[in-house]
Amino acid sequence: MARVEEADAHLVEDMEKAVTVLVRQANHPRLHDQLATRAGVQLDRGGYGVLTEIGEHGRFRLSDVAEQLELEVSTVSRHVKMLEASGLVRREDDPNDGRAALVQLTPLGRRVLRKLQVARRAWMRELVDEWTVAEREQFASLVGRFVEAGRAVSARNGKRR
Repeated sequence: MARVEEADAHLVEDMEKAVTVLVRQANHPRLHDQLATRAGVQLDRGGYGVLTEIGEHGRFRLSDVAEQLELEVSTVSRHVKMLEASGLVRREDDPNDGRAALVQLTPLGRRVLRKLQVARRAWMRELVDEWTVAEREQFASLVGRFVEAGRAVSARNGKRR
């Protein structure tokens, strides 16, 4: 595998700048608000992240949600309480540990999450609308590799992502 050489340092700098802008744009409160409006739902950004994580894992311990999102349990608990109050998730005692709670999406939570995912994917289609299928395939492949490399580096450094 080719190593990044000093001569290619400018490429790493360009990638770092592009990823920083991409993350900032994708997580911008205004974009979230626009997508929530498109989806016809009201949900704050933090709630969306927690809802998405629970949706990906089904029935999930609160502490596991926090670990996956790299947030404090108290922060996730606050979001879960708001999601519960909105009828989007339900919490139940963990049968294996009476001190722990399991959370899962309600049918309404699944519908809301799906609407937000549809809106986010429509936004992404807008971004790559003029790209060829081959360019979109290459981008998806490279971003996937980038994410997996990030997980591997984090794991080597003792962090779970």
